[in-house]
Amino acid sequence: MSRPPRRPPAPPTGDLFAPRAVPGPAAPLTVLQLTQALKAAVEPRFGDVHVRGEVANLRVQSSGHVYFTLKDEGATLPCVLWATQARRLRFELEEGLELVAHGRIEIYPPHGKYQLVATEVEPHGAGALALQLEQLKARLAAEGLLAEARKRPLPFLPRRIGVATSTTTAALRDFLRVLHGRFPGLPVLVAPCRVQGEGAAATVAAAVKALARHGVEVIVVTRGGGSREDLWAFNDELLARTIAASPVPVVSAVGHETDVSLCDLVCDLNKEVTVEQINGASKEAAAGRLKGILEYCDEPLVSSDFKGNQNSSIFDSLQTLVLGGNMAKIIAWYDNEWGYSCRMADLALMLFDKGL
Repeated sequence: MSRPPRRPPAPPTGDLFAPRAVPGPAAPLTVLQLTQALKAAVEPRFGDVHVRGEVANLRVQSSGHVYFTLKDEGATLPCVLWATQARRLRFELEEGLELVAHGRIEIYPPHGKYQLVATEVEPHGAGALALQLEQLKARLAAEGLLAEARKRPLPFLPRRIGVATSTTTAALRDFLRVLHGRFPGLPVLVAPCRVQGEGAAATVAAAVKALARHGVEVIVVTRGGGSREDLWAFNDELLARTIAASPVPVVSAVGHETDVSLCDLVCDLNKEVTVEQINGASKEAAAGRLKGILEYCDEPLVSSDFKGNQNSSIFDSLQTLVLGGNMAKIIAWYDNEWGYSCRMADLALMLFDKGL
């Protein structure tokens, strides 16, 4: 019968009171080793952070990279926004602007510093779109593009009207209904364009330029109401500058009466002017111009068109027709009633050429 194996002898317990050996000092780390250890510990933990602070020490490099500092009452944080992200900003960074920056913390060993590499920045409090619009308004106002002095009067009874809008919008149908209700047969040239969404502003600007090249005397930019985002295309800088530079007067009829876009501010006339104001100004101008035209004729003429007023002058008769908006009747009256079309046709052409 075999014996069980013997247990190994217990290790010696030693002297519990004997002095212990003290380990020697650890080998020193190099600067690079310490920095790399910090980088490995910090960057993964702060790889996706939002930081709020005030912009200071703003510098924009020729490369497009933007360097700035976010600060509060207790600390500062160096930040960088690379050019690819900076080009996408919808507003301009300014000293003292309070931002919320989103990005990651990076430790840069050659300088021994950490910084926030921002991927997105947004104004704190006010939205980026609102800030962008206010900055753009200030810039255009400084250039004089919003000044009332540069705005042009509209021609009275234009011979051709251009409209820049979507062909599917209700605003176009409403515009044509009102226009042709007052002036049937007045030619209208529509330049189709997008009035909402990404890239819409560029299509509206192209439509305005195209209409100006095709001989219209007034351009109307219009669309119906909507949210601020729906109407944002009409706050575009390129579109605003296109309208301001148009050789043809531009009327803005964008959104509801309470909506104010940048187009409303740079155009020659906007929807805030009431129909009564337009008609009143046009009638007053028409009366003055018509009197001047008729005084140019060297012989007084008596109208036989108005049987109840045999002694009325042609001026009174024509003024009644002009103020009633019936230019076609005036021309027909010249050619048919008076019979000598040379003198009367010339006078009719003068009415048109002088904006009547």
